[in-house]
Amino acid sequence: MAIIKDLRAQPASAPNDGSGHTRVCCTVFSRADAVTIESVSVDLRTLGGPADAAMRLDPGRSIPETREGVYHVEIEVPLLAETGRHDPLVRALDSEGNSAKGRARLEVEYARIAAQGGPGADLGRWMLERAGKVETVGGNRIEPLLSGDDSMRDRLELIRSAKRQINLQTYIMDDEGQVGEIVKALQERAAAGIEVNVILNATTQIAASPLSALRLKFAGVVRELQSLGRRIEFDISRLGSRETFREYFDEARRGFDRGMQGVNLVMFDPDRLRKAQGPPEERPGWAVWLRAYSERNAAKREGRVPDWLPGFQGPGGLPALPLLDYAIHEKLLIVDGERAIVGGRNLDDRYFHSWIDLDLMIHGPLVKSIQRGFLRSFNEFSADDEQRVQPIELLPDPAPSGSVEAQFVQSRPWAGDLSVLHSVVTLIQLARQRVLIGSQYVALQDCLLRRALFDAVQRGVRVKLISNSLETSSEVTFGSGYFVSLRHFGELIRAGIEVYLVNGTGDSEQPQPYYHAKEIIVDGEVAAVGSFNLTMRSCYIESENMINLFDSTLVRRLEQVFEQRLETQCSRLTPELFSELSEQARERMEIARYAELLY
Repeated sequence: MAIIKDLRAQPASAPNDGSGHTRVCCTVFSRADAVTIESVSVDLRTLGGPADAAMRLDPGRSIPETREGVYHVEIEVPLLAETGRHDPLVRALDSEGNSAKGRARLEVEYARIAAQGGPGADLGRWMLERAGKVETVGGNRIEPLLSGDDSMRDRLELIRSAKRQINLQTYIMDDEGQVGEIVKALQERAAAGIEVNVILNATTQIAASPLSALRLKFAGVVRELQSLGRRIEFDISRLGSRETFREYFDEARRGFDRGMQGVNLVMFDPDRLRKAQGPPEERPGWAVWLRAYSERNAAKREGRVPDWLPGFQGPGGLPALPLLDYAIHEKLLIVDGERAIVGGRNLDDRYFHSWIDLDLMIHGPLVKSIQRGFLRSFNEFSADDEQRVQPIELLPDPAPSGSVEAQFVQSRPWAGDLSVLHSVVTLIQLARQRVLIGSQYVALQDCLLRRALFDAVQRGVRVKLISNSLETSSEVTFGSGYFVSLRHFGELIRAGIEVYLVNGTGDSEQPQPYYHAKEIIVDGEVAAVGSFNLTMRSCYIESENMINLFDSTLVRRLEQVFEQRLETQCSRLTPELFSELSEQARERMEIARYAELLY
């Protein structure tokens, strides 16, 4: 049997500012005679490295004949590695096929690179490009869609003007009210021969509006029913029901011929990814925060941590694993590879008529990056469907339409790609004066993003956050999102972050101005707009996208809107008010901990 002893990381802690190094060492030997050690490797996936990094045998401390002895490997701790305890898994294999496993222990500490010039300077831009793994693209015309009416109008105009291809991705799509016109417009363009590709998140879509997905998929359903009908007709014709089936499918075919042609629809299935990736604790990017989450709650049950510390107290310290499934949270519309809308709005009338939200209308070269992101997603999510018609790789080079420089950043948590999280953290690290954040929910355990926010305050940066009050949260799931967030507001306030909650209308019978915008504005120089919330889901579970804007005029406009909203639509959550609200909601906050990872 192969044996691993004296396994350790030296030093046992290292910073995540790109300067950190450690050395993993161990002694490997076998109890059997005439056996050699074939290989020793370490799994560095939680640090963003390979699953099997080979460890080298130290010639001065080894037995050459059996390759027993001291093995080691030098490790660079990547910039923005997740803070907390990492337990790299070491594996040893001998010539008889026997194996041994052991874990080293490495504590990754938060450290910020001090950048000169702020987020809009050349160095800041380079850091954001490195964090998001994308280049800055110039020559764009980008218009904030602050009004829901404008955002709906522009979506319909884009779809109806399409000449070759429409690509749409959303978290929820309804088929009633005004957004029903979008479903209808997509079908009409498909009937006119335009390629229409749609990605929906299966779990949220089926729960919210299954009929809209069926309407989009009508042509495929009809074709399948027609084929089934022909088979059934043959078998039951002797029973005298042939005419009934013929009339039914003739009517379905006439509906198809009238233009109810199908859309190339992919329903994102987290179950497929979950099975392919294995248990959550073995997935890239999950092990560190998930272990800390579990251990924190185990400690809380034993009374070792303060009662106000957020966490889940269910069996084993975690909710059922299906709650931890991946999801896609992006909202994109691209037409002909030349124009796009990116932002926070899902396709439901509330996002356009009563809720507070934000989209960007984009013309210019950046659209090519957005188009690539969509096509990558579509191909990935439909990879196991041999019958799926793949989209045309329509990648024109849109001519410059303006002067705005921007980045399109996308994340893939299931592949260990946390580019959006790293982009957001870098943006906060670059702040010198102020950070303005809009987030629908707040649910941050101890993690990289929370440490970046707390560090910013400690450096003297003024951080302001807008989120939802109990009254506005009553628009969604009985206000549970508010009680989830309330658990975390206290920590933010104690750290020095200013928290502001959107005021309700005062009339429970009227729609509330529910806050759904996702934006981060830093020093009036750079703004990020997209789908990212201050939650563990956005950090580690859901795919997200953000547009980073480098245009002082545009950024200041967004900043003015944000500050005006603070003054006219929000109330500050002071320590005294938080204490009062949390005391009133103590029982609901305890219940909310069971749903925390759903937000």
